[in-house]
Amino acid sequence: MADQQIVVVPFDREWSLRFEAERSVLERVLAPWLKDGIHHVGSTAVPGLAAKPIIDIVAGVRDLDQARASFEPLSEESYVYSPHRPGIAHHFAKPSP
Repeated sequence: MADQQIVVVPFDREWSLRFEAERSVLERVLAPWLKDGIHHVGSTAVPGLAAKPIIDIVAGVRDLDQARASFEPLSEESYVYSPHRPGIAHHFAKPSP
């Protein structure tokens, strides 16, 4: 994706629906580690704001090291681990088809 042009598009009400669909998957997969919920963040979470059409999600976990056990279940849901800020957060992406 690094070689792809960033495109900002008008606000789309579908973004919140896409987030809700992913939240239900993540709540199920992350249940053993989850703390403080799953949140839609970033520009697509702001009603009316033009944005790049990528849904950003943050999920709090009780313990970052213990949450490594979620990597396999997340990969089964097409999430790809991408090391970023080790020791602070685990970063995943779900590539578009």
